[in-house]
Amino acid sequence: MPIAQAAPQNKRPISAKIVLVANVVTLVLSFVVIGEGIWIRERHHYDCSINLQWLVLSIGIVMLAVSFLGWFAAKRQSIGLFWLYIVLLSIIILLLIVVTILAFLLEIHGFSTFLHMPPTFLRPDDCNQELLFKFNRDWSTIATTSLIVLVILLVLFSLACSSFMHSVNRHVFGT
Repeated sequence: MPIAQAAPQNKRPISAKIVLVANVVTLVLSFVVIGEGIWIRERHHYDCSINLQWLVLSIGIVMLAVSFLGWFAAKRQSIGLFWLYIVLLSIIILLLIVVTILAFLLEIHGFSTFLHMPPTFLRPDDCNQELLFKFNRDWSTIATTSLIVLVILLVLFSLACSSFMHSVNRHVFGT
């Protein structure tokens, strides 16, 4: 009677799988941020908000690229790529913190009074009062969405970092 063979084991460690899942969620979050930037652009296609639109869109596009980098780093189990991923994700988190704070301040204090920003950034000269009122109201949505994305991203970041450190300690990732 033949001996039953054991089922082939998956060679990818659980910590690498956690990093892969975290990157899939980060990918989805990047689409949320890109969608938010497109929403701003479609809703406010005026010159006074163009720089803010591109800031949000840029963060979403960079998040998309970084999520692919993290997925590739976990798939290849490369320490160097994963360190690059951690640094870039840290920068994205800092940018999202800035956007979230900016959004809440614009919502609370209004468009024209915020920290005496230079007109070249917000361009209030190109906006009428009705547009500014609508823009301030929409920043409530942007602030809330950015805060939710930021909290989820922070949880995923800490989960991915702890999984990576566990992998490094157990010599799962190569060089």
